[in-house]
Amino acid sequence: MSQFKIKLTDEIFSQIVGTIAERTGNVIGQKQVNMIESRLTKRALSLGLTSESAYLDYFLKNRAKEIDELISLLTVHHTYFFREFGQFEFLGTHVLPALVNKLKAEGRKKFRVWSSACSRGQEAYSLFMFIDQYVSQNAPGISFEILGTDIDKESVAIAANGVYSWDEVKEIPQAYLSKYWVRGQGDIAKFAKIREVARNVCKFSTGNLMDTSSFVGHGKFDIIFCRNVFIYFQADDVNRISAALVSQLQPEGYFFVGLSESLANVPKSLKKRGPSIYGPELVVEPASSKSQSSTASVRTTRPAADSGPIRIVCVDDSPVILKLLQSVLTPLHGFEVVGTAKDGLEASKLVASGLKFDAMTLDIHMPNMTGIEYLEKVYKQGHPPVIMLTSASRDNMDLAQQAMNLGARDYVEKPSLAGLAERSDEIRAKLRMVVGANRMLPATVVSIDQQFMRSFEIKQTSSKLNVLFIEERNVASALSVLKDRALNGILCQIVVLGDERSADSIFAKFTSDSQVGAKVTKSKVLEAGKTIHLMTFGDFTKNTTARRPDLAICYNVFTNLSRSQWESCPKMKQMKILLSEDIDRGVFLSSLSLLFVTPPTSFAYMATEFFGKADFAAA
Repeated sequence: MSQFKIKLTDEIFSQIVGTIAERTGNVIGQKQVNMIESRLTKRALSLGLTSESAYLDYFLKNRAKEIDELISLLTVHHTYFFREFGQFEFLGTHVLPALVNKLKAEGRKKFRVWSSACSRGQEAYSLFMFIDQYVSQNAPGISFEILGTDIDKESVAIAANGVYSWDEVKEIPQAYLSKYWVRGQGDIAKFAKIREVARNVCKFSTGNLMDTSSFVGHGKFDIIFCRNVFIYFQADDVNRISAALVSQLQPEGYFFVGLSESLANVPKSLKKRGPSIYGPELVVEPASSKSQSSTASVRTTRPAADSGPIRIVCVDDSPVILKLLQSVLTPLHGFEVVGTAKDGLEASKLVASGLKFDAMTLDIHMPNMTGIEYLEKVYKQGHPPVIMLTSASRDNMDLAQQAMNLGARDYVEKPSLAGLAERSDEIRAKLRMVVGANRMLPATVVSIDQQFMRSFEIKQTSSKLNVLFIEERNVASALSVLKDRALNGILCQIVVLGDERSADSIFAKFTSDSQVGAKVTKSKVLEAGKTIHLMTFGDFTKNTTARRPDLAICYNVFTNLSRSQWESCPKMKQMKILLSEDIDRGVFLSSLSLLFVTPPTSFAYMATEFFGKADFAAA
């Protein structure tokens, strides 16, 4: 069967795309043509249709039903929890305090929020978590409800179900994650569900923003969000819809649009009050600090939105990570990196020097003084809030809980070049949250629910192989891997990039260190009963044991390999490559998806996690 592709001809546009655009308000630009053609083609093939004319005929015969399908197919659903967190910060520091005062003055006990382009519900549930945290701490007698509407019925069904992939949910701040989410077990461990308390407050229905006459049926709201949808609309439609939405606001209500969607014509009675936030001309001031003093359980720090850039100290033994953080935490985003340190000892000296900062990102695995040791020795009352930034996965939360027991506020995976944009938003949001924690997060220790923790205990040691590529200058770093008790019993090959004389010298250094958990054997082959073998690269490539199909191999690359050397190494179905930051990555182009660039101080932990996951995957 020959493959075909639907082209956006005049007939296809007028009959199909134009109809969808008219109904949804989405403006079809040149950049969207390829996407539309691709999705229409996939839709036709899914129906068993193999030509453009066949699909057009099917559309004309099933117009009403097919329009609903295509709305879901052609509308944009990209969103995530706590997107554009600066607006949540404004909500917590300005809107909610004023709203609570207003409700009390009017004798009202309940307020309403509308997420009017809710997509798959992430915005509505983010609003629920944020508002519920605020209300429970500052206005326990007040209740609220959230309405989420979207034109796509499939998105609405997903929102009402409240189930999301764990990879998406795990980025939610830990204080909210433990309180509001339940993770699946066993076969559904890759999913998490919002708790019933949120589903009771958040209600969802289909709704078309183009049909402004339907807005009246939703009633009045105190807060309306309509974010990141106007960018697809014509200017006249934006003006008409925004005016209709604002007409559904209670007096002194607030209207939020996307950060890239400042309104050209601000609806009457509103003024711009914050980043793409519109509120009443006469602003009801929040309660005074004196009247709020009863909220003693909330950490009081300066609201970041009102006091210049948030000043950050970044602590990490990776120069690459420090540079990435400096590119993420810029004045453009409301941050300033005022200090960096390569370990906890340097960080403690910065603190002792009197450096003024608002928050710290702290690595866990560092030489001289680890992040955990820093918290134990330096962190005390009055220390700015700390977020742990580590190469260990959030699925392995034992160290995260240890850090939080010692005062850390949250736990974030280190950014990488591949996922920098997504991770950057998360880092900035969590830093803003802990700095502006006067109402946003509880000051008490955050306890990680057991369902979100997974300890990677290595069980089937006989099917694991840990390979260390080293030169003489790497002996100290390699020793730290061998001394890690979690890797005891794992078959280990220390592969020397050098001749026999170099191997003899390195062997002497390993055998003289009494802290290595097992005796190191210098040999040309893997000997039964021996777990740590040291050999040259040539002998390593000849070993048949290293090519067993059932092996899970973790390569610890401390020194540069040539491309031909890497190509001669065993490649397994379960494999991970840990690469020191000064190593040429071009050698590993054929294995980039398995590559993790990290300081050698993290090698032992990353290897342990990989081998534990290999057991989990095999179970």
